[in-house]
Amino acid sequence: MRTIVSTIVGEGLDSTIFIGLAFGGTLPAGVIVGIVAGQWAIKVLYEVAATPLTYTAVGWLKSRERVDTFDYETNFNPVRL
Repeated sequence: MRTIVSTIVGEGLDSTIFIGLAFGGTLPAGVIVGIVAGQWAIKVLYEVAATPLTYTAVGWLKSRERVDTFDYETNFNPVRL
């Protein structure tokens, strides 16, 4: 789910910013919204299809290399009390 959720958010922002900058003022707003929605949908659908392949490749590489890096002693909490 992590890869898909990050793609939903990240590619939504990416598509909106890029298409807005590239075509803003040259195309009607409705067309720009349609282009953004189409780009976003294609990118998200690709990620949904590619996620199982990604995790399969990562699992194979980890087992082949016998390396699984994890920071056991690191506190990633941004709010330290």
